[in-house]
Amino acid sequence: MAYQIILYLHIASALGFFLFHGATASATFGLKREKGQASIEVLLRMRELGSAGGFLSLLIMLISGIVLAFMGRYWSDIWIWASIAIFLVIGTVMGASGRNYFDRVSYAFDSEKYKAPKDKKDDPEPPTEDDLAVELAKGRPVMLTVTGIASLVLFLWLMMFKPF
Repeated sequence: MAYQIILYLHIASALGFFLFHGATASATFGLKREKGQASIEVLLRMRELGSAGGFLSLLIMLISGIVLAFMGRYWSDIWIWASIAIFLVIGTVMGASGRNYFDRVSYAFDSEKYKAPKDKKDDPEPPTEDDLAVELAKGRPVMLTVTGIASLVLFLWLMMFKPF
């Protein structure tokens, strides 16, 4: 019974994680086409809320996954180590790519409210509207979405079929 409860938490938190990531993905797609200040501000706020909810869901998902691995005695199985490695690689790549994009857009949108990205810290010139347009155009929502969906399919396959 305890295993089923932890498994339920794991699956529910994974669904929450993808739900919140969907909000962030929607914001990324929206930023590619929006030009109005109010719309951009709403999308940036949506991304902030999606990130906060996604982090909480991720934390629950990781903790419950670790507990499940101990309960199921999966640590000697290759599939769990493959899942962890894929998670770390995908999380690092997607996290850095998405975070860098949103940090640059946020700063170009409102340099007084948002912190400057690493390469802009020593730049004495505040960003202009042209800088914002340039940063908005750099988003790659399709690439991030395809990567996220492919990793979800791979994780589901590894966890359901435990092939090795």
